[in-house]
Amino acid sequence: MKKLQKLKLTKMTFQMNHGVYEFEQNKNTTFEVNLSIFSNFSVSMQTDQLQDTIDYQVIYDLVSKEMHIRAHLIEHIAHRIIQSIANDFKEIKKLKLKISKMNPPIQGDIKKTEFEVKWKRKN
Repeated sequence: MKKLQKLKLTKMTFQMNHGVYEFEQNKNTTFEVNLSIFSNFSVSMQTDQLQDTIDYQVIYDLVSKEMHIRAHLIEHIAHRIIQSIANDFKEIKKLKLKISKMNPPIQGDIKKTEFEVKWKRKN
């Protein structure tokens, strides 16, 4: 396998009403998404052409689409995002995704909850 490089999309923020409880579903909360994409970018490093790389606007749009579908759990949203990206970009070999729910409405002083998942394409 050729050496992989990493493209990162960090601190993508969304105001959404994901959650299990009714009070979560009735109030927007800030969610932050961080994504690392591992692929072979050697061609685009040489050519400087968009068609030779992974268009991160398209990636952002896929993340945004999945974030805008209501869900109870951030784990489920993460699964949908991974599947969507993996299906549309066969050249991606690995992904690392972290979704953070900022100031979750629970009893106690907590800044955020996070779910992180790593995915690797099976050859």
